[in-house]
Amino acid sequence: MPGSHNDINVLQRSPLFGRLTKGNAPPCHYIVNGHEYNTDYYLVDGIYPPWATVVSTISNAVGRKKAHFAQRQEAARKDVERHLEFWRPIWQLFVDLLNNGIRKPFGG
Repeated sequence: MPGSHNDINVLQRSPLFGRLTKGNAPPCHYIVNGHEYNTDYYLVDGIYPPWATVVSTISNAVGRKKAHFAQRQEAARKDVERHLEFWRPIWQLFVDLLNNGIRKPFGG
């Protein structure tokens, strides 16, 4: 998205987060430390609302465990962000090919 799309603009335009505000989350099942979860979660930064599905960095992490969590959460979020930036043009190429049809090079 263009740089003018800040967190709030993206949140307001997102069909995924629109469904979350209505209590409809995509199906997701996983187990952590023997505890089952059926709700997905999203690593975020900035000004997202404090929803159960949103995990943001602890801004003033006090203590070793909280500092470790904050560091790992931020690293994971940045990793996802870098991967999305890498794949975005490739996904766009496929979208363009699907929308415009696949043509032979040089009009052949």
